[in-house]
Amino acid sequence: MKHTRATTIAALTATIMATGFIGLSAGTADALPISNLQSECRGAGGSWVVDYGYNSTGIRYVTGYECWYKDIDGNLWVDLYDRKGNYRNTG
Repeated sequence: MKHTRATTIAALTATIMATGFIGLSAGTADALPISNLQSECRGAGGSWVVDYGYNSTGIRYVTGYECWYKDIDGNLWVDLYDRKGNYRNTG
C-alpha cells in the first residue's frame, strides 16, 4: 500500500495527538530506534535535528532529537524525543 505524504503526516499527527491527550509517553523499552524515527520524519517531508549539550569537561553529547514538519494545512510542528528515542512532546 502506497502512502502519500499527506496521509503519512495525518497519521503521524493523529497518533501524536492521541498520545498527548491520554498523557502517555513510550517507555525506553518501547522506543523506536533513532534511525527509524529519523527515517519516518524525513519520509513525511520533515527535517530531523539532533540536539547537543556539553558536560562539565566540555565533551559534547546528544540530549535529544526534533522532527520539524508541516501538517496538511501548512502549520509547522515539532515532535520532541529524548536521547533514547522516547517521545516527549509536540509543539
